[in-house]
Amino acid sequence: MVKLTRFKQTNQYPAGCRRFQDRTKSRQDLFLITMKKFFILLASLYCVLAESCPPINCDIKCDTGIGRLDLELCECICYVQRDDIRMKVSKWKEIEDGVGKAVANNKGKWMETNAEGCIRVPFCLTPEIEASESHRNAIIGGLGVLNAITCLKFEPALPDDIDKIEFFNGTGCWSYIGRTGGTQQISLKDGCDYVGIVEHEVMHALGVWHEQSRPDRDNYVLIHTDNIIPGKEHNFYKKPANEIESYGSPYDFGSVMHYSSYAFSDNGQRTITKIDGSGYTRQQYCPSHEDQIQINAMHSCNGKRGIPETSDCYHPLDRGFSYRGTQSTTKTGKTCQAWNLTSPHFHYHDPDIVTGAGLENNYCRNADAGTGGPWCYTTDSNTRWEECGIPHCANAVPEILLTPEGTWNEWGDYSSCNKLCGNGKKMRVRTCSTGRCSTGRAFQKATCNNQDCSTPVWGPYGAWSGCHCNRRKRYAVRQCVGGYINEGECTGKAWKSRSCTCSGATGTWDAWGSYSSCNKQCGNGRKMRVRACSTNNCPTGKPFQKKICKNQDCSTPMWSPYSGWSGCQCNTGKRYRVRQCNGGFITEGDCTGRAWKIGSCTCT
Repeated sequence: MVKLTRFKQTNQYPAGCRRFQDRTKSRQDLFLITMKKFFILLASLYCVLAESCPPINCDIKCDTGIGRLDLELCECICYVQRDDIRMKVSKWKEIEDGVGKAVANNKGKWMETNAEGCIRVPFCLTPEIEASESHRNAIIGGLGVLNAITCLKFEPALPDDIDKIEFFNGTGCWSYIGRTGGTQQISLKDGCDYVGIVEHEVMHALGVWHEQSRPDRDNYVLIHTDNIIPGKEHNFYKKPANEIESYGSPYDFGSVMHYSSYAFSDNGQRTITKIDGSGYTRQQYCPSHEDQIQINAMHSCNGKRGIPETSDCYHPLDRGFSYRGTQSTTKTGKTCQAWNLTSPHFHYHDPDIVTGAGLENNYCRNADAGTGGPWCYTTDSNTRWEECGIPHCANAVPEILLTPEGTWNEWGDYSSCNKLCGNGKKMRVRTCSTGRCSTGRAFQKATCNNQDCSTPVWGPYGAWSGCHCNRRKRYAVRQCVGGYINEGECTGKAWKSRSCTCSGATGTWDAWGSYSSCNKQCGNGRKMRVRACSTNNCPTGKPFQKKICKNQDCSTPMWSPYSGWSGCQCNTGKRYRVRQCNGGFITEGDCTGRAWKIGSCTCT
């Protein structure tokens, strides 16, 4: 008999669940619930072909766990939750009935490989998780370690990824077992934002069960049921041998998947002890060596891992857990105590229990995968332990990225020129499609107003436009170089016209040319551009086009608002935005300062 928790959903479009009283149900009840689900499915099959689900009352009695509306199937689904493990009732019954091993077959495994031959596991973050620095750092740290010690590659999900992990701020710390298909969630509530918790829950998503669920656990631990909170006994069930594959690894008290001695204690006493009744120390820093062996065997890594084991340096990404050198002195020259000895300093890092951590002799190791790199207990009775000063390895695998590589969008408009003449500069910026574009630049500068500063003069007229057949006129435009109309030699108009006659074959208009200078510095000026005709006869349309310019108030030149920020320049950690001086030029009126701004940024 399995004690289950009853949940009931009352919202039409459920976003969560309300917990009610615990209640024991028999297998007959489970059968009736399964039949009820079957009839609900028949009633809602038409939803599958629809773009979205119609209103469905998901007020089903999920005596087996959590009920919610599955928006892909348009079906009310019941879920089971055991401690931090969640899955559909049907899947749980498969496991209870011994249908298949947890991840011993391909169903439930992550199988897609990337260009490097690593197994790709796409993931994404909800906005709430992405906004939390502590959650981001925990995810970066946890996934970074798994990328380093296995052949798995956790990568930001792309738009066409169907199967992916989504980290969200839910109702505790929990995960599904193995790849479920589609978007599967890992809940990291506030307080779950630790590297070890992320590693633990992600390993569930890879298909790994709790260590104390192993079928051979009774050879190593005692479960003290009298000390367990009533109703939580199911968290201590062990799995039959046909449901769990340990890939030859010995029982591992150092596994990041092992419960603590006091898990679910009702009275402050131990709920799990060693077979001799003594306690043990649980670590939540890093997958143990045996955890690594099992993950790599499960996914047929065949020795491939993100970073190799080392002997003369250590990788900070796995905190030196992969260091296998023979240094046996600390950074201050103290001799290391052998790991199988408990004198002069007593400890719990027994090589027979903390298996696979390389605790031979008295070599420096990071036995608990804590921060700081390899260390050891010392033979000095006054110094319990000390780091060994092993240097960092170069060329370690890069840190985990939270955002996929993107592409640059189109360039924006140039800023105002920062000089009126004499080789000024203007700048334009562009954004990145994802926020991370590690190649290319986020800004582009160009020279402007590079004419001599002595006296503004008219530039040459451009080519004549095509003939305006109705008016029998053609036009040409020019720009004032080194200033603006009515300054220096720039007197008169910025365009001119002359007579013409349309004749011959009908032609088509060419592309527009550049605009002339504006005929006013402020207060609704006009500028004009022209276009040519492929023949001497374009009877429809105009050869010129006028546009309002300098329409800001003439009283005081002032800056426009800054444009949006550009994408991040990954190699410099800078981003940019630009502005224009309205009603004048830089250094006039309120237009003091620069036409662009630089800010710090990080490509994540």
